[in-house]
Amino acid sequence: MTSSAIFHLPGQPDALETAVKLLQLHQNDHHYAYERDDQWYIGLGQRASLQINATGQEFTVFRDNSHSTWPVEKSLLDIARDFVSEYTNSCDGRIFGYAGYNFGPHMRGEAYLPGQWPILSLMAPALQVAVHKSHVSVTGYDEQEVQNLCQLLSSDAFRQSHDFKIARPLFIDLDHNKDVWTSQVRKALVWLNKGDYEKITPSRSVPLNSRVDLVSTLFHGRRGNTPRRTFCFDYEGRGSNKKLVMDAVAGTRSSQGTPEETARLRRELLDNPKEVFEHILTTKAAMKTLRPLCQPGSVRVEELVSVVSRGPVQHLYSSVVGDLPSNKDAWDALALASPGFSHSKSSRKMTKEELEALEIYPRELYMGSVLFIEGNYSMEAANALRSVFQDENRQWLQAGAGIIAHSTPERELIETREKLASVQPYVMAKAE
Repeated sequence: MTSSAIFHLPGQPDALETAVKLLQLHQNDHHYAYERDDQWYIGLGQRASLQINATGQEFTVFRDNSHSTWPVEKSLLDIARDFVSEYTNSCDGRIFGYAGYNFGPHMRGEAYLPGQWPILSLMAPALQVAVHKSHVSVTGYDEQEVQNLCQLLSSDAFRQSHDFKIARPLFIDLDHNKDVWTSQVRKALVWLNKGDYEKITPSRSVPLNSRVDLVSTLFHGRRGNTPRRTFCFDYEGRGSNKKLVMDAVAGTRSSQGTPEETARLRRELLDNPKEVFEHILTTKAAMKTLRPLCQPGSVRVEELVSVVSRGPVQHLYSSVVGDLPSNKDAWDALALASPGFSHSKSSRKMTKEELEALEIYPRELYMGSVLFIEGNYSMEAANALRSVFQDENRQWLQAGAGIIAHSTPERELIETREKLASVQPYVMAKAE
């Protein structure tokens, strides 16, 4: 049995501020936040959760203040489907979670470097909150909890809370390990020039010297960027027509500076043969990935080689679309369509030894997906790219670059700097 309430916010509220205030007041509890189309969807507290460990060999279900762990003896997709079905069928519930980068390689039988984070984590929240500009809707399984949250929303303390605006930006050295990165790019170029691969996408991580205030970082970062989707979570560490949309984003230039400078860089991006060639390879790879998933003949490019701005950077962008058949669902798509480390004409995949030569740390969530699930038929998977990562042991930024035979280490270093710089000014230190 669920309890629901709609609370109308007085005055001229700001949906971002309302969402951030809620997260700030619940930062010591499990929480997820996901922005879509100027609305924020927030999960507070844990009703139940599912975690599949870093090697994909065990899964744990948490419920009723206890947990049980079992060996994986059937498809991970079916384990996830069962959990979602159980906790969304009882009401119009939402599930929040993430699929780490290694989820895709694990499902496809490819080599990967196991990390510490679960490769799949799902949470059915105790309270579901939808923040609109003019009102907040609250749904929960305990009527008293719903009433308490509505009382909190109406309180003077909530309206006057602005601590998240007062924060200290962290100093971040964007050139950390730059020589290691350029060496990794050179290794990739050797394999590319031998014809082993068409494209390789390594990444570099930049450590942060202090714990991060993730809620304050969310607020300042969202104010300064224009992402398609925004998310924030602290948890242990599109529609029913079954259309599958894959955005191909490859090719980057800064969009900071005067309008004239931004326009010049836009023209440079569109006219650069290396950037356009890399982007076309990425778009072709997206089509190749979708064909086995989708109905025959349904995979098509709906937008090709346009330029989109994402805060202080601009990218080449294409949209590849296909229609899922009736015997496939979003979980099949997530397993097969998540980004790979390399592309090759022969479908050759990288070995574990090759991965170790190009990556210092396992990727954890970087290039994985934050998941927002509504019922059994609607799932969004937002790639974790422009993100801050933090667990109990470390905190870091991460950026990658697509390397092709025409790449140069120097330009790829600049590209990672540009991507990291889109996040750098908004990373706020946690108060001691």
